[in-house]
Amino acid sequence: MPAEARLDSIRDKLRKTAKTERSDNGRNARTASVRSLPLLERKATTAQARAETPSFKDGKMAVVGPTQTWNSINRLASLPARQPGVVFDYITLNGSQTNYTFKADTTYHVIGAVGLYQTTTLEGGAVVKFTNSASAQISIHGPIECKTDLYRPVVFTCKDDNTVGEKLNTNTPSGYYGNGLRLCTSGQALSNLRFAFADKALTLDYGGGTLSLTNVQFVNCQTACEHEDATLQVRNGLIHRVRYVSVGYCADFRGEHLTVHQCGRFLFDGYLYLTNCLVSALTNGWGSGILTTNKVVFSTSEIPNLFAQVGAGYHYLANNSPYRDYGTTNISSGLAAQLRSTTTFPPVALTGLVTSAARLDPQAARDTDLPDLGYHYPPIHYAVGTLTVTNYGSLTLGPGVAVATFGDHGLRLENYGSLGAEGMPKAPVRLFRYNVVQEQPIDWGNTAYEPTILTGPCHDTLGGDAPPTGELAFCRVQRSGRVWQSPVQRQRLVLVQATGLAGLHDVGWQSAVFGQYLLHHRSDQQPVCSDGEQVLRMAPTERVQQPLLGRKQSV
Repeated sequence: MPAEARLDSIRDKLRKTAKTERSDNGRNARTASVRSLPLLERKATTAQARAETPSFKDGKMAVVGPTQTWNSINRLASLPARQPGVVFDYITLNGSQTNYTFKADTTYHVIGAVGLYQTTTLEGGAVVKFTNSASAQISIHGPIECKTDLYRPVVFTCKDDNTVGEKLNTNTPSGYYGNGLRLCTSGQALSNLRFAFADKALTLDYGGGTLSLTNVQFVNCQTACEHEDATLQVRNGLIHRVRYVSVGYCADFRGEHLTVHQCGRFLFDGYLYLTNCLVSALTNGWGSGILTTNKVVFSTSEIPNLFAQVGAGYHYLANNSPYRDYGTTNISSGLAAQLRSTTTFPPVALTGLVTSAARLDPQAARDTDLPDLGYHYPPIHYAVGTLTVTNYGSLTLGPGVAVATFGDHGLRLENYGSLGAEGMPKAPVRLFRYNVVQEQPIDWGNTAYEPTILTGPCHDTLGGDAPPTGELAFCRVQRSGRVWQSPVQRQRLVLVQATGLAGLHDVGWQSAVFGQYLLHHRSDQQPVCSDGEQVLRMAPTERVQQPLLGRKQSV
């Protein structure tokens, strides 16, 4: 068969295929969906070659590219032809692995018993979803390397939770799913983890040992941790709607800065030490054991006016709370240092139009004095939902400001609107989806399709070439959503002085989690480098610019 005819046959088969699964003896399978993707135009080899390697000058990337005009008449006619491509959406886990890595911005589906041996690595941004079977559990027989931070947690949740990670189906979570992590090696120190909808989130399968957890959330679980004759240390933890916090004989539970809300029983048997904690609506009380407390507020019923709820974060302290600056400083030194970069204040939610000069600077005060009681969140200073900068309006993000987005569109740039980020090396600007920080598995903003952090114009009210612009310095875009999208394929975001970006992946030059995409340019408009220029121009598109083969595509 001639090569062209064979290629047409392959394309025809792909078009007719809705879903493909490839398994390795039932252990680890990648699930691929077939999407109709644009067929790129090709330029001459010489034109592409000059754009392969960006140049840098004085720590700045120097890139320029061609500009184009667009209008509502020709934009649809200009779209390139489309062809099918294969994109791996998630990885199915079952069976045994050695030296396994849960990769950043990747979704995993646990369908049965998984055994991991030697070193297991958790990269921030990974999402692990369990099926509703008691056999769905990850047993880790060795050390764990936890590569996370405050804005890059690892999430363990259920297969029906569609608020984070790839959507595996359209179901609504009901009941509990799987048995989370079974740890078989003592002395682990893990941080920045979230567990949701687990029958049993953690099991310590050893006696006489310890486990240390920092910045951890347990939400909608049957049991947070089962540990017999073992010590569990939890520092800065949020435990909400968990029936049993600690289960096991002779258990030793030590908590600092915990918020425990709407739970059943705390301890089955053993010793309980709590410092600087808020415990509200613990319906069945402490349970059996010996209790030692220091600066702990406790009630079996709801404490009125205790929390402030914004978006999916239900446990900020209320305005004028008496429990701010109420705690003792007699806590671990590492936790005390970390609390200075966290907060108990909620974000300010913003929507609407920006048509003049506006500026956002940090407003959620960090806890730098006497510690507040309870769990501390990574700061979100502002939460934005379809905040549209248009008609020559400008929005400047000051040093250190953290902006979370919700709904279908977070920030929207249209018609000569401009976005500026004045980040600094030790105070970067952060842009991220709200569920990076906030604990509740809810859809804040009722998204109708894949959410986007930064969205381009969908219509042209001024006529002609009306590109938005951006000047970004030390700006970090963290996970969970496309960063730049424009429904008009030829519209472009012009980034002026895109300097000091702490690695190109931090501002969107690599595809993001969950099959969504960051800043992306067409292959027929490759950036051209010039030592005398400090301008980055790119043409984003509505979805994917080219067929992807494999789970991740660098741009």
